[in-house]
Amino acid sequence: ACQPQDTAETYSAEPAAAIPDNDQVGISSTIAVGKDAAITSLEVTIDISHSWIGDLDVILSGPNGDLAILKEKDDASDKDLKKTFTVTTFNGVSAAGDWTLNVVDNAAQDTGVLNSWSMKVGF
Repeated sequence: ACQPQDTAETYSAEPAAAIPDNDQVGISSTIAVGKDAAITSLEVTIDISHSWIGDLDVILSGPNGDLAILKEKDDASDKDLKKTFTVTTFNGVSAAGDWTLNVVDNAAQDTGVLNSWSMKVGF
């Protein structure tokens, strides 16, 4: 017998936006999702060029107002943040609406760019 396959769709943005240095507002990039279906899995991939990634907070906001903190300011002195995060916060929520990634640089001196980000949404 055939089992129904989970389906996944990927949505992406390539803002190539400079992240303002030591600015609590930061930058935001939005992806609009038109599919009104409950999320069963969510992977968020981010590509940020930055000379000191410890400065960064990276937060995903869903269309329902919920937030998922992907990364908080820490002591990491690594360069560049290219990583995929598994997010369970939105499981069971409809994917339809605007999804916003907010990137904040919490310290002076080091700067960076939000090159791109994507969401792989399972239904």
